[in-house]
Amino acid sequence: MNFTKVIISAANFSLLRSDLKLLSKPKNNKFSNKKIIVKNSNIFFKDNSNEIISIIKINKATLFFDDEKISNLLNLNGEVFNVPFKLNLINRNNPAKYLEINFQSKLLKLKIYNEHSTKKNNSASGESVILFLNSKINTKHHIDKNLIIYESKNSKIKNSNFNYRGELSINPFDLDLNIYLDNYKISKLFSINPLLIEVIKSELLFNKNISVNNTVVINSNLKKELFQSAKINLRIINGKINFNNTIFVNNKIGSLTLRNSNLFVKNKNLILNTDIFLDIKNSDHIFSSLNTNKSLRKNMKNVLINLDYNFFNHEIKFNNIKVDNHEISEQSLRITDEFNAGNLNKLNRSRRVINKILKAIYEEG
Repeated sequence: MNFTKVIISAANFSLLRSDLKLLSKPKNNKFSNKKIIVKNSNIFFKDNSNEIISIIKINKATLFFDDEKISNLLNLNGEVFNVPFKLNLINRNNPAKYLEINFQSKLLKLKIYNEHSTKKNNSASGESVILFLNSKINTKHHIDKNLIIYESKNSKIKNSNFNYRGELSINPFDLDLNIYLDNYKISKLFSINPLLIEVIKSELLFNKNISVNNTVVINSNLKKELFQSAKINLRIINGKINFNNTIFVNNKIGSLTLRNSNLFVKNKNLILNTDIFLDIKNSDHIFSSLNTNKSLRKNMKNVLINLDYNFFNHEIKFNNIKVDNHEISEQSLRITDEFNAGNLNKLNRSRRVINKILKAIYEEG
């Protein structure tokens, strides 16, 4: 009796996270050269504690060893989280380890291509391409022992040029990443992704064994943007997160710099405490944009503000304000509480409150 193929239908498979190492082992991972076809089945993907992480529905999957390509081949059409996808995989261990993955989801408008090869000295290199909506990210990586070096060139996020370079050390976890964006709307940075907030809220990033040094350099040059350029610094060290020396620049007005910043979780709220230093090169442009009464237009060189910002309810608490090294009174500071009563994105309301503060400072002399 000679089998030409095997068909499995309406089956349930249990896959532990540790089982994924099977494909990377140099021995005992050769598929059968007879086609195995799986139809209308499920894969229960579990962590090593046997808890279900996700369920992958298999509409049809074919796996076999191709003698000509000396490779394991897997072609799968399925669904995960109700999202249809296609997955093609090529895995070869002779003469060198090689893995190629093609993933596509039309519903998400997402395509992922990745190739990875390992040499005899266990160093590895590869390249990946991610296509999502109108974005394209090309990344090359090289792995040597516990150090991963990666860079991206000629990538795009919608209409913005996007490049980055970084190094990642696994043990201990140490990430050094530099990102460069051109023609990007800086205002988008102030709308933080809810998923990122949840990650920070979990306090995973406050681990003392994690070190991150991340810099994002942005050139906007878009007329309707408040800031034309920015340099954002994210530092995670010894369980603390800060944005020190982050700077936003308005070509007409001046610059805004974050100092002595600290991001923390308190009573299940994500709070940023920071000093904000405004270096003003032309205060007339500020007054003009705020429609400030001419009688209140005093020349200003710098403003120092200490505040707490709550990312969950968008409340701002002003702790201290100095204008040209003159600290405003408690009575004037209390006017800033009106920011919490409304939405800061409502420009007219923000103008009215700021002008009330300017009037109070003017009356203080």
